[in-house]
Amino acid sequence: MNHQTELNNQTELNDQTKSWHLFLAWGFVGIPLVWGLYETFNKALQLFG
Repeated sequence: MNHQTELNNQTELNDQTKSWHLFLAWGFVGIPLVWGLYETFNKALQLFG
């Protein structure tokens, strides 16, 4: 394996790792955010509906 192929393989692995970390971060932040919006919307409907 030459040096360029090794660098390309490392870059692909880093891109996959970054994508996975981004997915986990959005899940960690996004799920509670959506849940909070849902609860707020339901309470507003009860209050004004």
